[in-house]
Amino acid sequence: MAHRGSDVAHASASFVRNAATWYAYLMLGFFGFMLNLQGNIVPLLKAELGLSYGTVGLHASALAGGMMTTGLTGAPLLGRVGRRRGMWLGAVGLMLGAALLCLARHPALSIGACALIGAVGGLVPVVVASALADLHGERRDVAYIEANAASYLFSLLGPLGIGAALAIGIDWRFALVAGVALGLLVVAGFRRVRLPDSPLAHVPAHGALTIVYWTYWATLALGVAIEYCVLLWAPEFLERVAGMSRSAAAVGAGAFMVAMIAGRLAGSRLLSAHPAGRLLRAALLVTLVGFAVYWGLGDASRVSAAWAAAFAIAGLFLTGVGIAPIYPLTLALAVRSAGSEAALASARTTLASGGAILVMPALLGRAADDFGLSGAMLIVPVLAALALASAICANRLALR
Repeated sequence: MAHRGSDVAHASASFVRNAATWYAYLMLGFFGFMLNLQGNIVPLLKAELGLSYGTVGLHASALAGGMMTTGLTGAPLLGRVGRRRGMWLGAVGLMLGAALLCLARHPALSIGACALIGAVGGLVPVVVASALADLHGERRDVAYIEANAASYLFSLLGPLGIGAALAIGIDWRFALVAGVALGLLVVAGFRRVRLPDSPLAHVPAHGALTIVYWTYWATLALGVAIEYCVLLWAPEFLERVAGMSRSAAAVGAGAFMVAMIAGRLAGSRLLSAHPAGRLLRAALLVTLVGFAVYWGLGDASRVSAAWAAAFAIAGLFLTGVGIAPIYPLTLALAVRSAGSEAALASARTTLASGGAILVMPALLGRAADDFGLSGAMLIVPVLAALALASAICANRLALR
């Protein structure tokens, strides 16, 4: 009963966004811009440098590997330099990585740039998660959802900027430079803002993170795997399975990103009336329903091409709405379960994110080679069911 009472108190507590909150939101947005821009830049580098598909895949592997490195080293580093300097260091890593991508004339340089973005730029989400936890306490879940909505909004600037640059006939690198300039303006504009540093910032003893945390950690890894499997393979699914043209599939895949933004903004409002654990379970159920429409009715071999396209896009949107709050809600619950070890907890979550990004989309691609894309996509509901079971288990452990 005490747990339920805390949920009510949590829901009714006020949520105030100060300068440090906006700084965290915008910096996570800058990180999201750089993270998701890889999908637009690497195909252009492939054409310019004549890269093989295997070499192209190394870029995503380097990015994910860099993030996993941050998961192991981020907390001790922030304990030494503090969150304010850690945020600056992360921003420098993102900017240097962008500069290397612009200058790359060999795959070793572009792959190294992706590794730098993940390993040094990856400090930004670690700082943001731990700082927002200290700034907003029990309302951290609202802050996490809004911050990740900002991240997706910034992510849209990448494809829009590169598309605009190519449309008017200028080098795509100008779009990247413009994004970096925007990030530089954020850092300069908030340079005097101080982020809270926990007085307990140190390298914790072995076993400081509880079984509740690690169960939520597993849920988070599964949630990120679901998100990237759907995000990266949506254009191919709409073209190959739903029977849409390549251009229509590229446009239709945008429904997922729109849904992610809408779902996260809606999630921040729903948290005023519902506890995070309940919303997480509901989000996973919506994901399963949305995917059933996307996969079951969005197949041109089962229904007419026009209906398949309509159902596929509608199902993709509903799937995105369900997926949207999974990461921020799970992150909030995991960090809450870690108590005073917010810095370590947020750092370790990048291991989950990096590992999921590194393994699952490639595994789905391998399965698509063996069983076809439609059959391979059944990995998604399996992951969602495992995430739901993990979330229920974590909630029961927390209640104990």
